[in-house]
Amino acid sequence: MSLYKAISILVGTIIGAGVLGLPYVVAKVGFPLGALTILFSYIILLTLGCMLVELSIKYPKHQLVEISKKSFGKYGEILMLFFTLFSILSALSAYYVGFSDTIEKIFPNIKNLGAYILLMILIFINIFGLKAADELELILTIIMLALILLITFLLLPHISLSNVLYINPSFKSILAVFSVAIFAIYGHMVIPEVVEEVNYNKKLGSLAVILGLLIPTIIYIFFSFSILGITRNPAQVATLVLDKISPTMNYIGIGFSALAILSSAIGNVLVLRDIIVEDLNKPIIVSIVLTILPLFIIYFSYGFSEILNIAGTYGIGGSSILIALSYYKKGKNRILKYLSIIIALIFALVAIFNTI
Repeated sequence: MSLYKAISILVGTIIGAGVLGLPYVVAKVGFPLGALTILFSYIILLTLGCMLVELSIKYPKHQLVEISKKSFGKYGEILMLFFTLFSILSALSAYYVGFSDTIEKIFPNIKNLGAYILLMILIFINIFGLKAADELELILTIIMLALILLITFLLLPHISLSNVLYINPSFKSILAVFSVAIFAIYGHMVIPEVVEEVNYNKKLGSLAVILGLLIPTIIYIFFSFSILGITRNPAQVATLVLDKISPTMNYIGIGFSALAILSSAIGNVLVLRDIIVEDLNKPIIVSIVLTILPLFIIYFSYGFSEILNIAGTYGIGGSSILIALSYYKKGKNRILKYLSIIIALIFALVAIFNTI
């Protein structure tokens, strides 16, 4: 039983490319409002996580799809599977765009080169899998955390307070911050594994969720502060503006962007592969085709952060509604039952207002 390992599982799942999309949307409302919205997203996800801890104890060794099936039968299973696949495929779309933007900083005359490179890597992983994936994820998480902290520290002398103190209370932009933050902080697919790691101890499971969500949230807020401190107009892939500081910072930014997107893309493809091959018993070619399909987003005008907004609004939003309603039906805590309805309504309203 290891609380430290449980927290590291959650932090390792969360830390990734989502952080790159936050400064762009936060810039639309200003850092003070953006930081408050990120904290609000954390509170929503924390409450949802505590619900999931209880459900994971009630249904040990069950993943989200199975928990949803326990609550709503076959339709619940199908819906959770749909929202999970939607989240993965929309995330892959963002990663193709973001990796393309990143590699374009090195090879500006070869359009979409990064997207094709990433596609080849993901097809290879689809076919051959990845040995020692957990160990690799831990190493990459440590490297990414170190790079985020390094970038934040190195940018401190260049921060202009006027850049981070302005406020622009736009309702639509606040919704965008909420959705991208939900995407960036969401790691609830591994909470059943987190609860199992602490031997189904409710207090330790809840503590692991509190800290496992809080650590990335704090890091993301400080990272957004440092990026907005140097510019009010960050790129959709945040670290691609670091050429404003120095060539060295430019290379660090490109390296971090490439690593974060590659790590997140590989993680998503491994999950996709498991769902298609192991859960649905379909041939590997189905997973490969689904990996290729999101590539076509590069031929449209959607940006990295804009796609993360879509993924957070509809994919993760839909999954979150199902988790909340599952708790309302199967959970025991009366206060959490009331909150589950409120959370489901919040995600539904965000989806409606982001659509109209």
